[in-house]
Amino acid sequence: MTVEGPAWSSPGLRVGVGRYPLAVEQPVMSKAARLVPGVTTVTPHARYFAVHGLVAAEARAQGLDRERTQDLVRRAEVALAAVSFVHHGGHDSTIGRAHGTDALISWLKSGMVPLAEASRAGRGGYVGSAWGFSAAYFGSELTIGVLAPDRAPGPACEEPLLRRSLGELLELARREQLQADDLAGHHDLCICAGAGTEDGDWLAGLLCGTDTRAPDTEATQRRRATIQLVARIIDTHKIGTVTGDVGNILAFGSFLTEDQITARSPVAGEWRGLVLRNHTVSAWRRLWAWLVNGVSELTHVDDMVAALADQLPVGTVESFLATLPPTMSAAGEPTNAEVLLGAGSDGPQQDLAILAAGAARTRELTGPALQVFAGRPDQELTPSWFSALLHAQRSSPMADFACRLVQLLVARSERVAFMKTRRNADGTLWFPGRLRSLDGGWLYRTGKERRGSVNLRLDRLGNVLVGAGVLAAGPEGLSVTEKGRALLG
Repeated sequence: MTVEGPAWSSPGLRVGVGRYPLAVEQPVMSKAARLVPGVTTVTPHARYFAVHGLVAAEARAQGLDRERTQDLVRRAEVALAAVSFVHHGGHDSTIGRAHGTDALISWLKSGMVPLAEASRAGRGGYVGSAWGFSAAYFGSELTIGVLAPDRAPGPACEEPLLRRSLGELLELARREQLQADDLAGHHDLCICAGAGTEDGDWLAGLLCGTDTRAPDTEATQRRRATIQLVARIIDTHKIGTVTGDVGNILAFGSFLTEDQITARSPVAGEWRGLVLRNHTVSAWRRLWAWLVNGVSELTHVDDMVAALADQLPVGTVESFLATLPPTMSAAGEPTNAEVLLGAGSDGPQQDLAILAAGAARTRELTGPALQVFAGRPDQELTPSWFSALLHAQRSSPMADFACRLVQLLVARSERVAFMKTRRNADGTLWFPGRLRSLDGGWLYRTGKERRGSVNLRLDRLGNVLVGAGVLAAGPEGLSVTEKGRALLG
């Protein structure tokens, strides 16, 4: 949604949300996509791969046209959400809730779901896309062979198996309405039930690269290597969350190099560099959000500089760097400096310290970890670039460094926003930036800036692997199942 700018904004200019105002995220997102092909940030549930494959097979068998296939996809997804809701008494399962549950909640709580009305798409429907949540899973389903480019069954779609496992869902999807009492006997169709079924075994084999119907591509091999790496860490540590707990082991310490299995992993170094790079990306995002969200009404850039300088210690850049914890242990392994620096208080000084720790790592990491982490020194805001900036400014007072940094970030944000600016149908310009510069160094803010880490897909991968029975989630955390051990070797 766009909103009109304030009274002093340019006529005909509409401002809106810019998802990535500093454009520092792309290296992290693209590397995560490369290391976890087939699982994305919007594909958390294993069962949907099977459901969408089954619907594709049914559409081919019945000769359904595009519109009727879309309708069947949405009806099947609503039925899946209803069964899952009933099975868990309205609560989330250990792997979360089915897609569309929130939009369907009034019907689900009433105990009766009118399928034609509930499965509508678009504005006011349970989902925006005519393809339902299949639109979000489609790229992943193409990658692992569940679907073909024309949404027909793909080379890995095992129709008889899917019908044996989920065929009753098609019968539910064709009803006029779903009654909660009737769904209680269909708990085997719940999103949580795939781990012990044929379709769970099928998907586990595809994801782990042991099913010969899956294309034996480099992407398949990278995904298998990532799953093997994650599973080994889970098998040897107490793990609650994949991104947090596994991520810390990937980034810090000696386990990756000392464990005989992870030391042979072809992707361990890349994951180390990626998780460490995400710490710097998160720091840039938090720092920028702090600067932008501090702008009130019409503000001069000098006031933004002063606000940042007030948060920083006195002295030079060099003296600031001397206060940072070591980023490498005596044994030559990365310490958890970023975690230590981010603990406790939250503010720009901590984020600058995390960025400085990343700059130090450009002189310490080697091999694939360095290649993924450092970035090019001629590209703004990469760890290599920031290392060079700190070196050039090492004798400068921190207040002067704050001035230099604010000017760089404001200019970069505006360049990024202008690159994404487009003309609306009514002739106005859409400017995707929260901060707008005026002549004379004056600034105004059109909304609050977001902050946070880039999703590395690890939690989504873990959730899908739990749903497929490769991993199990229990009170003590995650564990590798016997099926997982057999698949991963």
